[in-house]
Amino acid sequence: MMLMNNKLLLSVLSLSLMFLSACATLDEGECETANWFELGVKDGEKGRKESTYTTYRKDCSEYNIDVNVEEYRTGWQSGIVSYCDADNAFILGIDGNRGINYCPLDLRDSFSSAHSLGYAIHSYRKRIDQINYRVEEIIKILVEEELTQEEKGDLANERADLKDELIDEEQRLIDAIREAEYQGYNNIAY
Repeated sequence: MMLMNNKLLLSVLSLSLMFLSACATLDEGECETANWFELGVKDGEKGRKESTYTTYRKDCSEYNIDVNVEEYRTGWQSGIVSYCDADNAFILGIDGNRGINYCPLDLRDSFSSAHSLGYAIHSYRKRIDQINYRVEEIIKILVEEELTQEEKGDLANERADLKDELIDEEQRLIDAIREAEYQGYNNIAY
C-alpha cells in the first residue's frame, strides 16, 4: 500500500512539473535573446491574440527583463495578415480548426466567410463518415445477431432513414465544394 501511495505521489508530482513547465512561456535565456518583432510575427501567423505579449511580459519580469512591446506589436501586425488570409482561413475550416478570428477589421469578414465554408465541408464529411459507420454497424448487427422481427424492422427503418440522410449530406457536400471552387479555392486539396 505504501509503495502504491509513493507511485501515485510520484505520478502527481511529475504531472505537476510537466504542467508548470508548459505554462512557463519564456525562460531567462529566451527573455534575454528574444527578437520581439519575430516573436510577434510568429504569434500573429498562429492566430494568437495581440495581447499575448502580456504573458511574455510576466515571464520576463521574473528576470527583470523588459519586453519591447512596440516591436512585438509591429511583428504581430505583420504576422496576423498571413493568418487572416482567406486561403488560410479556408484550410483551417477544412481541417476542423476553430479558426479564432483576431483579424484586423478589414480582414474579419473574408476570414469568417472562408473559414465557414471550409468548416462546412469538414462538417459534411464528418457527418457522412458517421452515417456510413452506423450503416455498417446496422448491417453487422443484422447479420451476426439473433433479433426479433420487430428489432430487424427497427434497424431496417433506421438504415433507410440514414441512407436518405446520407444522400442529403452528400448533396450538401457537393454544393459546398462547388461554392469553394467558385470562390477560387480550387488549388486547395479538400
